[in-house]
Amino acid sequence: MKYLLLFLFLLSYSVAFSQPQIEIEGDDIYDWGQIDNKGKPLTATVKIYNKGNETLNISQVKPDCGCTIAPLDKNIVEPNDFATLSITLHVYGDGPLYKSIVFESNDPKTPHKNLSLTADVQRPIGVSPTYFNFGLLEINKEVQSSIRIKNNTNESIKIKDIIMEQVELVLNVDETTVLEAKSDLIIVAKYTPKTPTNITGKVTVKTDLKEMDAFVISVYGKFQE
Repeated sequence: MKYLLLFLFLLSYSVAFSQPQIEIEGDDIYDWGQIDNKGKPLTATVKIYNKGNETLNISQVKPDCGCTIAPLDKNIVEPNDFATLSITLHVYGDGPLYKSIVFESNDPKTPHKNLSLTADVQRPIGVSPTYFNFGLLEINKEVQSSIRIKNNTNESIKIKDIIMEQVELVLNVDETTVLEAKSDLIIVAKYTPKTPTNITGKVTVKTDLKEMDAFVISVYGKFQE
């Protein structure tokens, strides 16, 4: 009888201490540092380890925004093995950037594991925010929205063309506008809806700067239901 009790004790002890353990390369942070970004997405690969002694099952990988794509090469990770996460982060503004990815797994101690993504993005032309949001619309009532663009270079930048898609706005800039070196400019957009139709479009601003010859501003607005 005592051997049976000893066996059951050892079995329960083994089960209690047999578990997967998720661990992320880089102490849960991936930092690109200062990035001279010219509109291209940021990329990285990060290893996701199983430091436990049972199979790790990563059931979900959830970036905190649609700007991040992060597929795993496998979801089942055996003890002392790793999966590879391939990160593609689309950058639309400049300055400090903070994003995150949450991993859901069968690790009993950390079922929700967070990976922080950081960068200090320096673009030749900074755009903030990256959209005109007109909010709620009313027929024949003018609304306006504004953004700030910043010339981070040491030379003046000329706007060459402005292309509007699926929307017609009135802007305070045109093909004669020049953005001086190390200066800011507020772009104001005005819109007067003539029909009760939500708007979703974009404005592409082309410049004479080789390093960043265009930037895109999204446009939003909707009628109250």
